[in-house]
Amino acid sequence: MASRTLKVGCRETEFCRRQTHAILDRLAADLSDVKVEVVQLPEGSVLDGLAAGVCDLHIRGAREVPLELPEGIRLVACTERTDPFDVLVSREGALLEDLPDGAVVGVESSRVLVQMGAFREELEFQRMDDSLDQLYHALNEGEIAGFIVPAEDVATMGWQESVAEVFPPDIVLPAAGQGAFAILVREGVPEAEALAA
Repeated sequence: MASRTLKVGCRETEFCRRQTHAILDRLAADLSDVKVEVVQLPEGSVLDGLAAGVCDLHIRGAREVPLELPEGIRLVACTERTDPFDVLVSREGALLEDLPDGAVVGVESSRVLVQMGAFREELEFQRMDDSLDQLYHALNEGEIAGFIVPAEDVATMGWQESVAEVFPPDIVLPAAGQGAFAILVREGVPEAEALAA
């Protein structure tokens, strides 16, 4: 019988919900003695919620973990790194080299913006902070010719068949920790801290 409830903080997007549940499934054996409740929190407030006790545990891409965590939060574990590369999702599977000059390609980070801008100067790379669902909608509506995101994000959404191109690190160097997920916990919660074992 579960002894207590472990609250897992999750950002309010479909991607984050899928990501959280996928990692929780992998941790099921380690969490068998607790009841797990997923608590959805607004974007940008999960770490504050974790520190304040609104939730006990949070899962996010290791590449997104800040260098300095708020007081009272510990990084206790990282999953094994899977595919660390960035990928292109485009209409009809077009490769980057096939896109016409001036085509707009959405990217989610300055890291990709700078590297891709040097690789294909004739394309227009735009930093877009939209969710994956919004990027996919913009693609289908013809607002962008494609978008570049980490392969792990596409896999989380189950969109692997939409990948047109995988970029090797000599074209786009992945972010540190890309392809792995970090488990952050609030100090003083033994059931969460036990995941470090």
